[in-house]
Amino acid sequence: MGEGARLLAQADLQGVRLDAQVLLGCVVGMDRSHLLAYPERVLTSEQAQVYWSYIQRRCEHEPIAYIVGHKEFYGLDFVVDRRVLIPRPETEMLVEAALQEIARRLDQGQMPVVADIGTGSGAIPITIAVEEPRLPYIYACDISPTLLLLRVRIVHGIK
Repeated sequence: MGEGARLLAQADLQGVRLDAQVLLGCVVGMDRSHLLAYPERVLTSEQAQVYWSYIQRRCEHEPIAYIVGHKEFYGLDFVVDRRVLIPRPETEMLVEAALQEIARRLDQGQMPVVADIGTGSGAIPITIAVEEPRLPYIYACDISPTLLLLRVRIVHGIK
């Protein structure tokens, strides 16, 4: 992990130790706390190869979320790749404001219409659906039919 952090630092990246830990954790299937608690873990040759390929991608400034294939948003885990924008903290603020307005309208007996155009990762509509179960439906559309199919499968828990 130390060598990975050193290479990331040479690529002029910030937070290199955290990046190295996240990438290593992804490779071995452990979260950062387990990595820190059990630092003596030895990688198989396959794991080492994957780890170094991840480090190389990160050295080329590829976002961690694209490398590991997911991003946490509002306490939920979303599949992401280069076809979608990575959910950002600012988007959580947007969702929070939307949830407040939706709740206000529902409490007044209104049925708000919620739509996400260009849904990408699906973070906004899926989070709103999880957080506000009183909404009977939410519209979400995207130009990519394969992305929409993936989001439908995620919502319904289909692998």
